[in-house]
Amino acid sequence: MRSWPAALWLLGAPVLLWQGHQVRRHTPRLPEPEGERQGSQGLGPPLRLLVLGDSSAAGVGVSHFDASLIAQLVKQLAPQHQVSWQLIARSGWTTADALKALSCHELQADVALIALGVNDIIEGLSRRTWIRQQRQLIRHLRDAHGLKHILLSAPPPMRDFPALPTPLRFYLGARADAFHRALRALSEELHCHLMEIPQGSDTPLAADGFHPGATLYARWAASAANKIEDLLRPA
Repeated sequence: MRSWPAALWLLGAPVLLWQGHQVRRHTPRLPEPEGERQGSQGLGPPLRLLVLGDSSAAGVGVSHFDASLIAQLVKQLAPQHQVSWQLIARSGWTTADALKALSCHELQADVALIALGVNDIIEGLSRRTWIRQQRQLIRHLRDAHGLKHILLSAPPPMRDFPALPTPLRFYLGARADAFHRALRALSEELHCHLMEIPQGSDTPLAADGFHPGATLYARWAASAANKIEDLLRPA
């Protein structure tokens, strides 16, 4: 039995393709905020942190790097830890892109926060292929780089993106929901930690109607910091 996103695609492919073209043409392209891609901050027990992902991991949506996800996460963790952090992220990256990029970096991390999936959803990658790539990414981080804890950010609710017109927003929203469910199952299978991005009506998106704004990055960072502290706390 076909899923209803697949049925919607079969029925409305010309409209969805045209709307996708219009969104790419008219949505403002926001830059990644300029800042260092690694550093050290804080006092206390050492903590090696990696943030890996797409434009949201890179901080697109805010003007200053201090308001980005990685900067706010380090700020949350620094009072309790000496945080050695590394950011590997680029706008437009899919999971396959991120996996390929890891071969060009030397990693030393205990904890990773991963934010990938939106570009896979937009580009039409199948859920099965995406989960296979996510599994490969997780195993690579563990086996090749010895990561102890991996936090997987769930795909955002794309049906709420103002930049997307109807019916495209419902089609991509349904795909995002399906990817979310699959990632939850994978996180349970591989003993990772699925993070729901804390989004609501009081956390507006950036000017492009697509990326997080400063308030959402701050809440995302606070939620991730709390989870990391829980993971590091002695049993």
